[in-house]
Amino acid sequence: MTLWNKNEALILLNQAENIQNQLNQYEPVETIVRQVFSCLNQWKKKMYNFVNDYSEQIQMHIRHAQYRLNQQWNLIKQEYLQMLNDFAIEPIHQLLRGKSYFSKRNLTNKV
Repeated sequence: MTLWNKNEALILLNQAENIQNQLNQYEPVETIVRQVFSCLNQWKKKMYNFVNDYSEQIQMHIRHAQYRLNQQWNLIKQEYLQMLNDFAIEPIHQLLRGKSYFSKRNLTNKV
């Protein structure tokens, strides 16, 4: 083998070793893909937890608002029924019994 061929062989061997060293520094594609999927799954779990926590808070606010709305409805319904009784049913009842609901005695008693 001539000197030129030996130098060429050494250069090629050196380049091959450099390429091999560079390849050894990189991780296999499968490992990178597994890491990416792992990160995506972690992110997905965090998002599910966030959505679940947020939806629980929203449901709690909705239940509280429904409770308050029901309380207000019951209060207003009672007030409306009392007004209906005071201004419609009771006067009709008094008229049917033959008494004047707006007599002097009833007006003074109501004040």
